[in-house]
Amino acid sequence: MSTTSTANSLQLVTLPHPADRSVRVKMFATAKAACMHLCDHLLTAPECNAWVLVSPQYRNILDPADADARWRYAQQAHATNGASAQELYDLYAEATAADARDAQTLGWFGQDDYKFVTVAIGTSGILLTIEGDILKTAFLPGQGQAETTREVRQSGDCRTSLPRERGMRSGRNPTARAEFRARERAAQERREAAWNDEERLYYKVFRPAVQLIKRCHHLCCDMFGQLKKTDYALLKGRLPARNQLKYPKWLHLRHQCRGGSTP
Repeated sequence: MSTTSTANSLQLVTLPHPADRSVRVKMFATAKAACMHLCDHLLTAPECNAWVLVSPQYRNILDPADADARWRYAQQAHATNGASAQELYDLYAEATAADARDAQTLGWFGQDDYKFVTVAIGTSGILLTIEGDILKTAFLPGQGQAETTREVRQSGDCRTSLPRERGMRSGRNPTARAEFRARERAAQERREAAWNDEERLYYKVFRPAVQLIKRCHHLCCDMFGQLKKTDYALLKGRLPARNQLKYPKWLHLRHQCRGGSTP
């Protein structure tokens, strides 16, 4: 990855283009845009917990379970134009570049008719959207509440918060809901106790990402009847059917892309 920014701010890097090996993609147009994505995705629960499964080195930078620490990290990142968050951004870039290379190898990318918009996904489950030679977003689908993020961004209240966590604090019956979640969580923890690291990545990150993409429609109407476009649906025809992406097949493909012994 090569540096494309100046000193005293976040040093932006370039990544391989999933659809064209001769093209490098700038990972966000500005340091401000990169900071917003760090806050929206790597610093916001629950998605931050999924990023730890993608990049375990995350814990060397920050404890994802410490919400106050994540909030302070986000504040400092905005205050320094991203310079203080360089280590986390580099981790983000490394993981995203690896999934871009996976997409090249497996053909897991889709493009619009003009080949201006490219969407891609790799074996970690990172979904990339590229416009021209600029990465517009890279995130883990199925981990958070993207609509809440958009609402907060549109309201202008985005400089000092981790937006998507707001949508997780309400409910008609908080006590009953908390009890249900506690029972559900305990049952899930028992199931997960025997999982290895690759199984955790597959079941908790990659599979939810594919499930979300498979549910997307390129053109549909929102709740107000307005037509909207979902570029992620460009990937649907490029991914194998879900019954062909079960854990053993995914593991084979991941080893094919990342090296190591192939089951």
